[in-house]
Amino acid sequence: PPIFSIARAIPARTAAPAPRARAVARRHLSLHEYQSLSIFQDFGVAIPKFAVAHSPAEAAKVAADFGDEIVIKTQVLAGGRGLGYFKENNFQ
Repeated sequence: PPIFSIARAIPARTAAPAPRARAVARRHLSLHEYQSLSIFQDFGVAIPKFAVAHSPAEAAKVAADFGDEIVIKTQVLAGGRGLGYFKENNFQ
């Protein structure tokens, strides 16, 4: 077929080199979600209203300021999406 013939006619030196075996990509960026939201906010990116609490008492105070509908999230640096686990039982 014509397409096959054209492909075979291309000299080997113009073909793309074979990809090298790569190590697993490593990320050297360790930010909690609230930290990245603060950076976005500093640069004028629209973000949802949020607050940070470091204790249950702080969380209760902040929740009262937000009104009836809130979401409480716990944030832990765990190495990446799906890589965190509990040491006690290896639950992921």
